[in-house]
Amino acid sequence: MSRTPRRTTLLLALSLAVFAAFTAFVPPPAVAADPWIQYYDGDYYLLTASRTSELTMRTSPTPAGLSTAPGVRVWTDSTSSRCCHMGAPRIHFRDGRWYLYYVAGQGIADYRPTRRVHVLESAGADPMGPYAYREQLDDGRLPDATAPTPDGGLSPPGAALAGASGERAATPTAYTLVNRRSGKCLEVEDGSVADGANVLQWACHGGVRQRWRVEELGDETSRLVNAASGKVLDTAACSVADGAALRQWSWLGTICQSFRLVVTDQGGWVRLVGARSGKVAEVAGCSTADGADVQQWPWLGTTCQQWRLNPV
Repeated sequence: MSRTPRRTTLLLALSLAVFAAFTAFVPPPAVAADPWIQYYDGDYYLLTASRTSELTMRTSPTPAGLSTAPGVRVWTDSTSSRCCHMGAPRIHFRDGRWYLYYVAGQGIADYRPTRRVHVLESAGADPMGPYAYREQLDDGRLPDATAPTPDGGLSPPGAALAGASGERAATPTAYTLVNRRSGKCLEVEDGSVADGANVLQWACHGGVRQRWRVEELGDETSRLVNAASGKVLDTAACSVADGAALRQWSWLGTICQSFRLVVTDQGGWVRLVGARSGKVAEVAGCSTADGADVQQWPWLGTTCQQWRLNPV
């Protein structure tokens, strides 16, 4: 008796399962180019290049969550020989560290002959970095070069899973922002929905006033929308002064309502950089007290200027 019909049915079922798994993935924002997806320790990481010569990474416990996960800048470079036209990023794990390969060239009109492959090395086992420059890999004869994985393949663990069986958590829709020094969360004071309500730190309690949606704006910056009020994180009066307060305000589309997340240390720690001022969100006086104000200040590298986004 022929087994062809049964085999055909099985192949069709497998094909549909694979198709469903891939179509469930929502592509990253249109500004992202040359995507590379890596699975590591229960999470998915999406590495992309940008039009503004930055390398950006997003992480989520599910593939679908990568489309809305906050983009964090993991690398930019002002060195003239490799400052610009970045592309083809990819990462590989070796001996407890990540090596990030990418292509970059000079900031000139005829940049293509100047493009070379460069390598970054992570400080530890966190795919988000931080990264340090390691070396130039080639002399121009190896465009978009990379390194094979030890088994000769490039399929990350979990790539063969169909559906959600390999996902360890739900797709996040909002985040709490936890200060590294105090361990407390960014929240809108008293859960106010008014324009101008103060933003401060408070012991994390999981309430909606401490939840923020990170929505990309298409220019490598994001707005942070409070889940309770629907209003956005804003620098008071669009000030560029040290100590200017952070508050919430209705979305106006101004640059002082835009922020860039920049990787700072292993463990998911980032700094929140105002697009207008170039200054970072910090807890005033590096206080650990409930109710301490959050303000902008030049980057000093202190722990009270570092935040971690925890999905909720």
